[in-house]
Amino acid sequence: MTARQEVTPRLIDVDGSSVRVLVQGHSAGQYPLMLINGLGARLEMWRSFGSEFPDRQLVMFDLPGISGVPAATFPLVMAGLAEWSTKLLDAIDVQRADILGFSWGGVLAQQIARDAPSRIRGLALAGTNFGLGCWPLRPLTLSQLSSMTGLGSDDPLELLIAATGGVGRNTMELIGAVNPVTSSMDGYLRQLYALTGWTSLPWLHELRMPTLVLAGDDDPFIPTTTSHALASAIAGARLSLIRGGGHLLPVNQPVEMAGIVRQFLHDISS
Repeated sequence: MTARQEVTPRLIDVDGSSVRVLVQGHSAGQYPLMLINGLGARLEMWRSFGSEFPDRQLVMFDLPGISGVPAATFPLVMAGLAEWSTKLLDAIDVQRADILGFSWGGVLAQQIARDAPSRIRGLALAGTNFGLGCWPLRPLTLSQLSSMTGLGSDDPLELLIAATGGVGRNTMELIGAVNPVTSSMDGYLRQLYALTGWTSLPWLHELRMPTLVLAGDDDPFIPTTTSHALASAIAGARLSLIRGGGHLLPVNQPVEMAGIVRQFLHDISS
């Protein structure tokens, strides 16, 4: 079954925590597409990207604590958040879905794919990595950010805001998605805690669902070497790099990113 369509987010209980969920559009027999936010982000970060999928049901949600509603559970490690995510799918009556995780959300998507493979038809990982063992950030990234010089297609201030839970100034319609006013510090710290010591390298080869690894080729946070290594570690994964793309793909390159994801979903449906 697929979840019912909603116009505005609603609060639902998932394992004792109240979370904001938005189920948008209709799938017309297709699997819903579950979108997992970046670090500190609320579901509004997908507004531009989501508008490119009028023919598919999208499931968007906030992680525990992010919405400003206190989370009932103690901070969870990544495996605990993966289990929590499957309970969210249960709560909205979705048995199986395609999953797209961006940045931090790509980490959680990998964990769900390992722990609950029967719940995932296709896996898309955008602007993300495999945790411990990754290559370091591109040289001079931090100094470039602090001096506000250009970095690929991303505005340096946007990247700095994104790194601390923000979305950037050239997408004012998304400013409610992640900033110190609208996003809870408790939720942000919970996500950082879940990353502690995490890596998927030992088990990526076990994943068997169709997988897309997507990244910008000028991403200062995710070097292309990391994207290539991530794709190579997953059997049959396809790698797609957006030329000139930076880190904030759903915000700054939503049309290009959506086109690649749409083609991937079409191909695995054939």
